[in-house]
Amino acid sequence: MRTFSFPLLVAVILAMSSQLVAQETQTPPAEPVPLPAREWTLDGSILASNLDSDTPLMLPCIGESLLVYGDKLYVACGREGLVIVNAQPGARATIDAHVQHSDGAVTGVFELDGQLWLKLQRTEARPLAGSEPMLLGADTVVKNPQLPVKKVAEQAEKPAEPKTPTAVANVLETVEDTVIIDKGTEAGFAKGQHIELFVERSRSLGGNETANEEDRVAVGKILAISEGRASVELGINEEVPAGAQARYTELALTSSSMSPPRAEGLWEVSFMFRPFLALGTLGFGSVSEVEAAYRFDGPLVIRALFQPAALGIADDGDVLALAANVVAAYDTRLFEVGLGLGWSAVNDTPGVGFSSSDSTGGAPKTEGSGFESVENALSIMQAVRLGARDGLTLLANNNFVLFKDKFLYGGTNATIQIPTTAASWMLLRGGGGLAGYWYGEVALRVLFSGNGERDSLFMTVSLGAAGLFGEKEVVDGDYTYQESIGYGGPAAGFGLEWRL
Repeated sequence: MRTFSFPLLVAVILAMSSQLVAQETQTPPAEPVPLPAREWTLDGSILASNLDSDTPLMLPCIGESLLVYGDKLYVACGREGLVIVNAQPGARATIDAHVQHSDGAVTGVFELDGQLWLKLQRTEARPLAGSEPMLLGADTVVKNPQLPVKKVAEQAEKPAEPKTPTAVANVLETVEDTVIIDKGTEAGFAKGQHIELFVERSRSLGGNETANEEDRVAVGKILAISEGRASVELGINEEVPAGAQARYTELALTSSSMSPPRAEGLWEVSFMFRPFLALGTLGFGSVSEVEAAYRFDGPLVIRALFQPAALGIADDGDVLALAANVVAAYDTRLFEVGLGLGWSAVNDTPGVGFSSSDSTGGAPKTEGSGFESVENALSIMQAVRLGARDGLTLLANNNFVLFKDKFLYGGTNATIQIPTTAASWMLLRGGGGLAGYWYGEVALRVLFSGNGERDSLFMTVSLGAAGLFGEKEVVDGDYTYQESIGYGGPAAGFGLEWRL
């Protein structure tokens, strides 16, 4: 029962093998795995894709941006232009064109309404049409770098270079420290420009021949301007005559705070009032001065001055100090020297002690006011100035007196003037002498109106100290003698100067 034949076993094995072969033959084939999408990346001058089968492409420039459009790659290379790469599927990427653009650096490529555009560094956009490529469809490529590029936005115009004005203007009027000319922006003038002011004169050459010559008056700067007029600033003491003309220039300004021009052909009238308190006694006084001068057009000045004009009233005694001189001086821009003659009071009598009288004793002691002790003397003055009158300068007046048949040193008044701005000065002043006065001060002088020429006004304020001294007659019994008196204290000064 358990015995099997060998042929039957073989038949069963063969049947099972055939069934397995049939099952394997009927299994359907597997679907192919899709390839990844082709993506491109830009790294400097190397263009690479994400596929291992693609070899990186070396570009002829360093790329700044990349645009993939259809089968084309557009690489913006700044000043090196635009590189166009053919990237057909299944093919190796190759460079189609390298386009240079002289209008500016290519910083990008973008698509708008089915058309490619270049982005230029000069803030303008242009279509790529005709210059490589103009893509209206996915497969349309036009190669022609030489074709003109159509502008979408107008190129920003460069600002026009300012033109040098060539017009010659006329001076209409002078207003304090400025002149008004009859041309403005319409003639090409602009605020801040330098303007040469000049006059033309006719000069005879003989033989009925004449020639015009120009005299430069000043070089100023335009402060304010309209279409048809301009205001030109002048420096201190710069005067422009009637009939002068004006034109643009690159010359430096002629204004100077250290050595301005000489003011001439005018009157100068000034005063300085210096009240002071008498310390150590009950009293007060002032050490003042008054001056009038005429400066001729030529190098000459005539000055009349009261220096000092002082009065003191105090319990110790009253003092009157006066001196008056008229000075004629050679006067230029940077130098003045002259001599003067006048009168001076003498309060400090050199070598005087006391004198006695024959009056009998017992008389009470009496004192005079001090005025009766003032004596007279002939005054001779030296006047010197080193430096410009309204610039950096040193002024000095020396007095000598003829008193009781001998010459004596009468005193000195000196001023150091230092410019602080174009129209203000610091003054260091002091002086004194036999007339019976002394003072010292620091002052500020300011040009209040005008430019230093005619119709100008200067104002001076000061702080310092001042005093008076002299002698008074004292009667004491049988004796009559002179007693010295003197007092002084803090002073404040105020002065004005007109030019007419």
